[in-house]
Amino acid sequence: MTNKLYILFGFIIGIFNVLSQNQSSQDTLDTQKVSVIKPYTPTLSDAFKLKIWPQQPIHQTQKKPIDYQIFSVPVASTFSPAKSKFIGLPKRGALKSFNNVAALSIGNYTNISANLFLNHDLDKTSRVGGHFGHFSSQGGIDEVVLDDSFSTNFATVFYQSNSQESNLNVKGDFKRFMSNWYGISQALPADMIQHSNVKQTLSIFEFSTQYELSNSWLADATLKLHTLKDRFDSSEFNLVYDMDLKFDFIDIPLDATLGINFLEGTFDREYTTSESIDYGNTIISFSPSYDFTLPNFKVSAGFRTYFLLANQTSKQKFYIVPDLVAQYDVVESIFVAYAKIVGDVVQNTYLDLYEQNPFISPTLLLKPTINIFNSSMGVKGRLSREIGFDLKAKYFKQNDLLMFQKNTEPLIFSGLGYSYGNSFDTIYDDVDTYSFSGSIEGYLNDAFHFNTQITFNSFKTKSEEQVWNLPELEAEISVDWSPNSKLDLGLQLFYVGERFDIERFQSTTLNTDLDRIVEVEDFIDLNISAAYNVTERWLAQIKLNNILGQNYQRWLQYPTQGFQITAGAFYKFDF
Repeated sequence: MTNKLYILFGFIIGIFNVLSQNQSSQDTLDTQKVSVIKPYTPTLSDAFKLKIWPQQPIHQTQKKPIDYQIFSVPVASTFSPAKSKFIGLPKRGALKSFNNVAALSIGNYTNISANLFLNHDLDKTSRVGGHFGHFSSQGGIDEVVLDDSFSTNFATVFYQSNSQESNLNVKGDFKRFMSNWYGISQALPADMIQHSNVKQTLSIFEFSTQYELSNSWLADATLKLHTLKDRFDSSEFNLVYDMDLKFDFIDIPLDATLGINFLEGTFDREYTTSESIDYGNTIISFSPSYDFTLPNFKVSAGFRTYFLLANQTSKQKFYIVPDLVAQYDVVESIFVAYAKIVGDVVQNTYLDLYEQNPFISPTLLLKPTINIFNSSMGVKGRLSREIGFDLKAKYFKQNDLLMFQKNTEPLIFSGLGYSYGNSFDTIYDDVDTYSFSGSIEGYLNDAFHFNTQITFNSFKTKSEEQVWNLPELEAEISVDWSPNSKLDLGLQLFYVGERFDIERFQSTTLNTDLDRIVEVEDFIDLNISAAYNVTERWLAQIKLNNILGQNYQRWLQYPTQGFQITAGAFYKFDF
């Protein structure tokens, strides 16, 4: 359009020049009146007012001829083209998955393990299933004169429903444990040992349900309860209900947890008398917290309140403990520093203690442990894209820390299976713990994963001479390797340092107990496993446990099984 304007203006100016020249040639010397008028200065806006556009001739440019030649050079080739035909991409079959698995393995010591996992989809959002299992051993530990067999049987059924708005999980469990108090002193009379019935059985029913909402002030609600009965008429009932809340307080978004923990139980008798033991506590907790984020800095600040009511004595206590967690990204995703100061009140139950130490006596004193604060600070990050690390130092301050200690060996035996100094009792003390731990985890490639961690502990007790049955050094190494798609190999190594326990004997001359501190030696447990996928449905597995063959003592006078080998198979199927 600009070129057209220039041509138009040039055409007009040319006409004016021609006219002016003609006029000049006709001029005479006569006197004339001359009027000076400002020349016209065109603008771009004026161009849009033009109604008639001049026609611009189109100039055709002729292409220049180009002469070129191709020099063909022969190249030796063995390629011979085949006739074209229609081909299609092969379909990659999806990995076959199965909803159900049955497993069975058998080993020395007559160790038998059987499991059945069942799952069934009701629709796209819900399913039901179950897990049924058995694990038992007939024992046969060297130098053990009493029955050292044990067994565990359990059945679990569940229902799950997951949607965008809510999630619901309901589960019911039945468990039955059987164990024997076989850790008896060799100095006891042989006839008494031979006729001892040292069996213990526990039957437990557990029920739990969890409900989650996506957009609600009630983010999560969890209900758990269990009931327990044992062979010596012990009973226990525990109900735990927790709610995670999200709400605004003066336009400040807060997260909070409201919880109730009710425990009630009884033991038929004390260890040395026939009086029964009733125990139970109610713990009500409320824990608000506020999360805020700054560049490279995250903080969760709050506190936890606990109201503790002793059910039997109606004694009440109130605790406020800190709840502070901070994290600073020194180098994002590579090097992170963090610190934590938290506290809580722990409800100690008979079931929890039995699962930690199945050789406890049904004559326990149970009370909560008060964690005044658990502080830690450390750094974590990556040594490379595949390897990460975590180093931290901790300081615990705990009141009424629960520990296990060997029961007294009496002069007169009651005939009860736990009354020969072969069971454990609970003991409490205020303990300060200093701890340092480090871990390294990583993948050398897609098929090789490893994890190693080590922990050093230092304890300071208030009343007791030692912390009982707690190690100062613990270490663990695990390796998983899949050299191909069919073979999976695993290695686990555990190290537990020395611990201390105490042996008590009733004196024949003094009306007191004679105490002797005993060191429980440290141990190493090395395990190797291999699993081979024979077909898409069948998998064969072999496990070598305690390869070093040590009959180490996890608890005083309780040696464990030596070298163990088990072999078995898994079968995957659908209904």
